[in-house]
Amino acid sequence: GAGAKTKVQANAFPPDIVEAVSFDSWSALQFLLAVAPAIIVEIILLEPVQKLLTEAGIKSGQSRDYVAGSDDTIKVQRAFDFQAWETHRKNPDRYWVTLGNTLGNSS
Repeated sequence: GAGAKTKVQANAFPPDIVEAVSFDSWSALQFLLAVAPAIIVEIILLEPVQKLLTEAGIKSGQSRDYVAGSDDTIKVQRAFDFQAWETHRKNPDRYWVTLGNTLGNSS
């Protein structure tokens, strides 16, 4: 029953960790680990951080067209390029490149 479940759960972690970490602090740690990636992404997407990444050469400084009257806040979508798409599709590392570009080129 319930006693067996508790014993199994307790055996999942070393006894010193189970004793040192109370349920409340353990829950807080799990929560922080769960939301940390979202917080990191939000920090990376801040405009000052994006400018810093561009200056450091991590982010591509490619020029972009913006919607007229938007004070350079609304980017114009680039036209579809079949050759670029075909090259991208055949690249086995495209997932990592896409992830890196998403984190480095987002605004």
